[in-house]
Amino acid sequence: MRASTLVQLSPRIVLRVSVICTVSLLFLSTLTRELQLYVPKFPLRDFLSLIFWVDFERSVPAAFSMLLLLLGSILVAQVALARRARGGALWRWWLLGALFLYAGFDEYLGLHERASRYVAGVVDATGLLYYPWVLPGTSAALVVAILMARLVLEFPRPIRRLAVCSGVLYLGGALGVEMLGAAANERYGADSVWYDSVWYLFFTSVEEAMEMFGAVLWNHAMLRYLSEFLGGAAIVIPAVSGMGTDRDDQCR
Repeated sequence: MRASTLVQLSPRIVLRVSVICTVSLLFLSTLTRELQLYVPKFPLRDFLSLIFWVDFERSVPAAFSMLLLLLGSILVAQVALARRARGGALWRWWLLGALFLYAGFDEYLGLHERASRYVAGVVDATGLLYYPWVLPGTSAALVVAILMARLVLEFPRPIRRLAVCSGVLYLGGALGVEMLGAAANERYGADSVWYDSVWYLFFTSVEEAMEMFGAVLWNHAMLRYLSEFLGGAAIVIPAVSGMGTDRDDQCR
């Protein structure tokens, strides 16, 4: 029977791989979208655009964004467990981990956009609020920021800088650029015209890039925090004993 394997996570290597994957996916998203818009149809053109377009919930970039946020949730949980020995309230850490978990699934399933149906009848859905979900989204972000302020202030200075920058990047894309894109969408009028415009490509790509790099930066901050101040970050790969291994053991 094989023993479990403990794999140490290097902040530098994880950052490098995450950045390479993010840049590659953003490049493929832009390339395949432009091919769909400006090049005559050829085999797999629309399929490639669909699976690599950052604004499609079931695309490869959406799945990658979900994995980044789920990793963020796991790292927050590891920090909470590492800090448990020091005592003190950990509810902020567990709440933050739950929020990252929700954000990961929301990124892939587009849950936040369903809120627009309910908010549209309450607010004037024009201008920056043309996508009505940003109103409850901004309110929720402010509440979370207030609740998490103490947690962020407890970080050592270099980790605190990374954490703040990651939050500004992520929320700036998810809410700020989203609202600018919403106002531009309203000016274009018909959605069919907007979705074929270069401005839709621009706003969507910038928004998703900021969200991805925000998540990458947060994960780097948590990995550095774990590695430099809490004894390191690692994942455990459980042992898997196959039937072939069992037969070998019996023969011996």
